[in-house]
Amino acid sequence: MKNYVYYSIKSSVFIGNIADSSDGGAIYVDNVKILQIDSCQFIDNYAEKNGGAISTNCNSGSFDCTLNIIGTNVFTSNYANVSGGAVFWDDVEPIIDRIERQKFSGNEARIYADNIASFPAKMIAMNESEY
Repeated sequence: MKNYVYYSIKSSVFIGNIADSSDGGAIYVDNVKILQIDSCQFIDNYAEKNGGAISTNCNSGSFDCTLNIIGTNVFTSNYANVSGGAVFWDDVEPIIDRIERQKFSGNEARIYADNIASFPAKMIAMNESEY
């Protein structure tokens, strides 16, 4: 069995953080084997690109990265200039335990997905009457 480094962020508050030229306003995770976020608050964070509060990237080749979101986390008034006003992932979808316990309010993304996003599989332009 391989030994991996395990990171855990618990009962923490992230307010007003800025990623002014990249992803992940409060937290940017790049090729981390295991990260667990438990019962945290993300308020008024900003990302110039994706993931106003959290952005995760896993391009390790084996796609062997895990982001676990557990407990009750609060995502309020986070903003991404592209996608995922609260949470964005690149290649490997995070494991969100009991999505109904996660609180999303007032998050915004300029292009798409105010709360949770990944790369779109297909996007089309629609006008209001087609919606």
